[in-house]
Amino acid sequence: MSASAETQNDVATKVALRAVNIKRRIEILEKETKELKSELDTILRRIPMIFSSQKVDRLTVDGVTVYKRRQVWATKKKTVSTEEYLQALKSAGLEDFIFDSYSHGRVQAHVRDIETEMQESGFVGEWSDALRGKVGSRLFDLMNISDQTKGVIMGS
Repeated sequence: MSASAETQNDVATKVALRAVNIKRRIEILEKETKELKSELDTILRRIPMIFSSQKVDRLTVDGVTVYKRRQVWATKKKTVSTEEYLQALKSAGLEDFIFDSYSHGRVQAHVRDIETEMQESGFVGEWSDALRGKVGSRLFDLMNISDQTKGVIMGS
């Protein structure tokens, strides 16, 4: 083998070794990232309880704001026909959410708006009972309503 061929082989080996090392490092970092995301999710789910017990709404730590936020979802139950759901939307006075079918996003946004209004008015109590009163029992019974409150980190 000539000196030139050996040099090319050395370069190829170095490049291949670097690629293998990068790939291994990426695998390690992806595993670490997955573990850290899981830990962060656990912490963010605990924040509402901890902040509430400490009577804290938001904190700024290292220039980053941490606060709790509640999200609400409202979807048609799978066991309910679209026609039945459309009729309940009409009965609840929500005809403008209906086109050829209904706008899932607009219904969900409407429920979120109601929930936000209740929070801003200082509502205390079982919000689902109040929501039932706002959208009507028939529509409420056809919806899956879920919510989640967890911590949020703003900034980096």
